[in-house]
Amino acid sequence: MDQNLQKMRDLFETGATYANQSRVIQLLKLKLALKCHENQLLAALKLDLNKPTQEAYISEIAPLYEEIDYVIKHLQSWMSPVKVKSGVSFFYSKSHIHHVPLGIVLIISPWNYPVQLSLLPLIGAISAGNCAILKLSEHSINTNKILSLVIKQAFHSNRGCIIEGDGEIVVPRLIASKQLNHVFFTGSVKVGKIIASLCVEHSVPYTLELGGKSPAIVDVNANLKVTCKRLVWAKFFNAGQTCVAPDYILVHHSIKDKFIKELKASIESLYPEFNSTIKPTLEISPNLATIINQNRFNTLMGYIKNNQVIHGGRYDEAKLLIEPTIIYEPSLESKIMQEEIFGPILPIITYRDDNHLH
Repeated sequence: MDQNLQKMRDLFETGATYANQSRVIQLLKLKLALKCHENQLLAALKLDLNKPTQEAYISEIAPLYEEIDYVIKHLQSWMSPVKVKSGVSFFYSKSHIHHVPLGIVLIISPWNYPVQLSLLPLIGAISAGNCAILKLSEHSINTNKILSLVIKQAFHSNRGCIIEGDGEIVVPRLIASKQLNHVFFTGSVKVGKIIASLCVEHSVPYTLELGGKSPAIVDVNANLKVTCKRLVWAKFFNAGQTCVAPDYILVHHSIKDKFIKELKASIESLYPEFNSTIKPTLEISPNLATIINQNRFNTLMGYIKNNQVIHGGRYDEAKLLIEPTIIYEPSLESKIMQEEIFGPILPIITYRDDNHLH
């Protein structure tokens, strides 16, 4: 780790990463490496999360190709100095903004979208003329193996590399090395606070992309058929393991029965394999991802067992599989309403007006 950091620092100090051509070449190499390992990445995502191939491609692979093409198209204009007005104290001068690379960027990525959420920030870092270190989640082990091949094919170790190891040990050491110029973290609020604290302690700028409790509000004027279909797709994509998935639904009390009926119909339409009247046994689905690990599975089962289930609720612990599940009127003080759910469980809460939950 220390050797890689020093190699990156030595390269960056030469200015070799600054040129437009250098950046474009690196991006094209990354695109080629992705093309070469695309099928392996899709297979690895299947092993780690049972991600359906189409779902994995449109959420993990395709955005990377689009991003690389877009960056290459606009990079020269982004790099060009921007002329700005000089202040009155400098009326004889000409002023410009110059965009200068930071240096070495540490990217800490999560397990739920292990390809996209590691390589999209990497594309940004490389296109800005930086060197980059990737610290991947320890939970997506099969995908990590293929990502390592991609990075080794695309970059020399002094431009881009992957650091292995326990994040609780590796990340603090990296931040304390005094070699980093920026840290980019995607993950939970809990870990984000730790990263922020470490960066502040060592005067390292940082960017945090964290989770939350994204609600969806359904009022009396909603087209329920369209609304429910979109909610089911968005919620259960990647088995709900998405930071911008609808976390819970606030529905007007006057339409709750119609809404719940339509929501159940949408689940049965999009995930017919979980219709218990047709298939009484629970099997791995070609359309729904599984839960990443036992710890997350246990947390999600706690949400289900402590609340009123009105649809779904079945599970297979050995397969880390939970079917699409609807929870009705959980307490606002309960864990399911205080924590980001990050799973295929959708709470419904009714309301009467803007100020009163039912």
